[in-house]
Amino acid sequence: MSWKLHLLVLLGVLAATLCRSENCELVMWTEPPAVLSGGSIEVFCRCNSSTVGWQDLAISDWQNLTVETNRVDDVTIKHRKRNVIRDFTDYLYCRLQDVVVTKNPSFAHQTYKLRMSRRYPFWESPWSPEIETAEFVTEARTPDRPPKFLPNGFFHQPENGNLYVYWLHLDELEFNGPNFTYYVSADKEKTATILSNNSALFRDWDATKPATVAIWSENSKGRSEFNRELKVPMLTNSLRHQARNLWYHLDNQSITWQPPMEQADLVGYTVSWCPVTVNSLPICDDHELIQFKVLNASELRFQFKGSMVLPNIAVTANYMNHTGGGMQWHSRRWMSRQDYEKVSSISLYLAFAVIVVLIAPVYVLIRKLRHMAQIDVDVPDILFKSMDPNKECDGRKRSSFVQTAVPGNFSPKAVMNIPTLPTDSNEIIYSQSDANSYVCMNQKLNTTTIGS
Repeated sequence: MSWKLHLLVLLGVLAATLCRSENCELVMWTEPPAVLSGGSIEVFCRCNSSTVGWQDLAISDWQNLTVETNRVDDVTIKHRKRNVIRDFTDYLYCRLQDVVVTKNPSFAHQTYKLRMSRRYPFWESPWSPEIETAEFVTEARTPDRPPKFLPNGFFHQPENGNLYVYWLHLDELEFNGPNFTYYVSADKEKTATILSNNSALFRDWDATKPATVAIWSENSKGRSEFNRELKVPMLTNSLRHQARNLWYHLDNQSITWQPPMEQADLVGYTVSWCPVTVNSLPICDDHELIQFKVLNASELRFQFKGSMVLPNIAVTANYMNHTGGGMQWHSRRWMSRQDYEKVSSISLYLAFAVIVVLIAPVYVLIRKLRHMAQIDVDVPDILFKSMDPNKECDGRKRSSFVQTAVPGNFSPKAVMNIPTLPTDSNEIIYSQSDANSYVCMNQKLNTTTIGS
């Protein structure tokens, strides 16, 4: 059983008073048997007529559970359960005897372990090493109670005649046996399909008649003795008794709504929320409880402590005479057609506004890119011409070349020395320095006079 919780049982003994007799003797014991109803535990002797106490060993988060033995002795058996802290102490006169267990631990069909240790009834006495029993499973029985329905915990889909009901599922420690499930029926005639641990579905629901939905817990031993009921009114005019215009605000994690059209006998609202499920039919993940908050009729807003997933929030209008229209889920899957089309139209308006705002800057950006693409870069022809220094340039042999730093596809060889230019000629003469490619320049120089 994968859901079974393995619990640890601890038996602790602590002396409450000093020994009033010097005839103290430590008695060994045999390994205790399984602690089921009818079993026994051998108790060791401390001091004759001494008062000792059985209590927990200051370990937090332990729930104590006392089993009846005989008239003078009590034994405390404890198992661990998170978030439960209880202290319990009983006193007895220790004698050498067998403690007969007449009551099983309270949780049925659970795995336990018993640990025992011993000591003399003195405050400084050390504890003996612990002995431990093998694991044992308590007997199964029918569930002790049914689950609780959410306030007005139903949701009706008039277009297909489906009615969903929701409840707070039981903890695994309350299953009390294998094959645990729930049984849900309406007026003892119509049985619902169980969708998960917290929801069920009635198909072909008759909305023209009020009904009472009942739920039981059930396992292989049978159903719980009692059930719980949910009143479902006539739903032909349910829209007038439902909260309207549900809106979840992402900026501050809150939900707002408008009151229903029919406000007579309106006493308040219930806001419900739950984690997402991966299944198609149930909306809530059944591994966690559905959470809810009941509000007054004047409250039309609820603030969540953190960000909530939008499809998992519902608002229910509560009426004094059980005439509410049920839960209204804020999502495409569960909202009414009119409400969803309204929300969808608002979303389309927002998308259109964003597009209009972005048109202008996109247009300007495109014009700038086109303008930049039309920019022409004029590169002097000299950068694309080269010649061998041994060849003639314009019919004349060059006797001297000056290495010139040329950008682009030529490596720089020298920097032209401006003061060495001839003053009586507009022609620049270069001298050859190596066999690399050089530029033959006979361009006319434009002289610019800079005033002092």
